[in-house]
Amino acid sequence: MFEAQTQWFHVFKTMIDSGDLATLSGSAVKVYLVVKSFTNFATGRAFPALETIAESRDSRWPR
Repeated sequence: MFEAQTQWFHVFKTMIDSGDLATLSGSAVKVYLVVKSFTNFATGRAFPALETIAESRDSRWPR
């Protein structure tokens, strides 16, 4: 059965509540989501290479 990972949803809520989300471009949101997908939930850190971010963004979303 599918189980949602909700550990980092609070970050999105904070971004929405503060109005920060409205200031981000679509590309910035995509990059943010890619970086978050590489987050280590135990440490809260993510270190994907720039090439990894670019490949993920370019291969999965149209420009």
